[in-house]
Amino acid sequence: SKWGVFEVRGPMPDAMQKAWKQIFSEWFPSNNYKHAGTPELEVYTDEDPSSPDLYSEIWIPLK
Repeated sequence: SKWGVFEVRGPMPDAMQKAWKQIFSEWFPSNNYKHAGTPELEVYTDEDPSSPDLYSEIWIPLK
């Protein structure tokens, strides 16, 4: 499988919601990739979810 992996930085849930919006409103329209139609992943660390430096990822299957 091919995946688009997007870094997300900042406190939850705002940072994650902002990243999802940017992926679908900016990233997908600006390239030739399409969503593969299978489930996406949100990857979190065990850090404090309210931390302004929290690191997480969104993985989107691509075709």
